[in-house]
Amino acid sequence: MSQLEPIPEGNSSLREYARQLSDGLLWINDRAWPLGGCLLFLSGLYLHQYIQVEKIPLSITSGAVITALPIMFAMMIFVIVVLSTNILLPTMVLFQRLDAKGRRLADQLEGKSRGAVSLAWLAGSLALALFLAFSGYFVIQIGPMDWYWLVLLPVGLIAVATFVGFIHWLVPTDLDKPERGEFYTIALCSAGLQLLVLLQVTAVVETLVGELAGSASTFLPIMALEVLVLVIVQVLMVAMMVHFHRQKNVFRPLMVSFTLLLMVVGLFPEAAAKIGGYALQVSGSGGRTCIVLNTEQGPTESMKILAEADGIYYARPITATTKELQLIRRDTVKGFDECAKPKPAQP
Repeated sequence: MSQLEPIPEGNSSLREYARQLSDGLLWINDRAWPLGGCLLFLSGLYLHQYIQVEKIPLSITSGAVITALPIMFAMMIFVIVVLSTNILLPTMVLFQRLDAKGRRLADQLEGKSRGAVSLAWLAGSLALALFLAFSGYFVIQIGPMDWYWLVLLPVGLIAVATFVGFIHWLVPTDLDKPERGEFYTIALCSAGLQLLVLLQVTAVVETLVGELAGSASTFLPIMALEVLVLVIVQVLMVAMMVHFHRQKNVFRPLMVSFTLLLMVVGLFPEAAAKIGGYALQVSGSGGRTCIVLNTEQGPTESMKILAEADGIYYARPITATTKELQLIRRDTVKGFDECAKPKPAQP
């Protein structure tokens, strides 16, 4: 009988992560009751915020709602993980190896250079944000032209070069066999990803502030505040990842931090309602943001399904300017249609 071959030394890190995962799962199993109670509490908190914001007469003691709480919690985790990953992706340049010793810019967040890293990341992000503001102003004031990219492309390249320049300013000069080619390629990718994140965040902020974003005198300060908050969140997330990586078991503090993050987000009604209501809206409407219900009395107008519980659709017209709500019994619905697309304006 042949002896089993020992695991190669190159897999030591993989074995360490497997051990940490096993210890983390054992830690969860030993605390099943408190973690289960925390799960139900957070689900109930997000559901309560959704009901309060959308003004839905939905009983939190309903059997259908209670049954949906674990699924809602899973959806909440999925949404927050996706959002966190989206925000964290541009920071991958901070985790890129600089030389043969494995030095990284992210490690400077635990030393005296944390202020320099934060300021450089903020300055580079502001350069990209100014490019977005200039692009929006240029397109709105001048209009889309066949040649507008001749102006926006050079300005965009200058913004990206400025971002990479601030990252380059952080690179130490005493590197051992520096890996510059790969590092600056990742830096360019980070600039593009940060630009996309800023574009997404700006779109969300614009819908929240409404008319305040109509003039440059108010929009630019709002955008600067938006960039500042985004950079603070990104730097804190990177610092947490560096700190957790040095722990003997990364899963325990990561789980505690993630639970605290869910609790903090749940304290903000609008944010909690968006995340908590996602599960109810997607499951109630089949993933449609706009739907027409074919009832026994005829088709309804274009509606948004807010929830479905105990055989009742809680729906709101897409064109509603108030918290108007319609209750439609499920047994009266014969089918569903997509909302009609708006006809293009005649020249």
